[in-house]
Amino acid sequence: MKTANLLFLVPTLLIGSICTTNIFGVQTSSDYQAESSIVTNYNEKDISQNYSFQSLDAAVDELIPLNHVYTFNEAVDLKKDLEQDLKNNPGSLVLNWALIRFYACAPNLVGGCKASALQHAAYIYTIDSYLGSLAYEYVYTKANQKANAENWYKQSLISALPKNMLWQDIKYNKTVQSSLKIVGNFNNWKTQNMYENSYGTYSRRVMTPKCEGCQYKVIVDNQRNDIPSKSEFIVAG
Repeated sequence: MKTANLLFLVPTLLIGSICTTNIFGVQTSSDYQAESSIVTNYNEKDISQNYSFQSLDAAVDELIPLNHVYTFNEAVDLKKDLEQDLKNNPGSLVLNWALIRFYACAPNLVGGCKASALQHAAYIYTIDSYLGSLAYEYVYTKANQKANAENWYKQSLISALPKNMLWQDIKYNKTVQSSLKIVGNFNNWKTQNMYENSYGTYSRRVMTPKCEGCQYKVIVDNQRNDIPSKSEFIVAG
């Protein structure tokens, strides 16, 4: 499948001019990416056996490179290519996740569609309830439906823990005015929501491979913060 590294230019109908837009609006930055050590060229067998969100998302990055924008025609072609590739390999978790990202983030003008994104999330859920729950959370987060996103995040927490994986709890107990997100090596340095607990703190439980530790940063009110203190990082059994 071909991808292009050019600009995504969309005619602005209201003012009749040309504007440059990031088609996917990916909330990431080069400094986060530089800190991650991600091995490329994942295959479907690796992903399905490891149950790793990081592996799956990293593989999608190879199909839809980050921080790249496309012309209108290239964006349309990208959608067609992904859909055709999925027809040839309908069981591909990578292609289903790539289409979730496209449908959830691309403008309607080039084929963005929440309903289509949810259909692919439903398929992933039938294969793996944890990844599927995160897929639903992702779509609803992009649609600014936080309550639905949180419900699916909670659904992910009842997933069975595969061999060689563990749960890790990340907590934050400082004042937040509008939003709290987290990026780390467990989510391929993409933003995910942290949710408020009934007692005023924020947390997120993530499933990660067993390793020495979890690297992450919190983003408070859209501003990057330092890594939380060790006391705010708890490894769950």
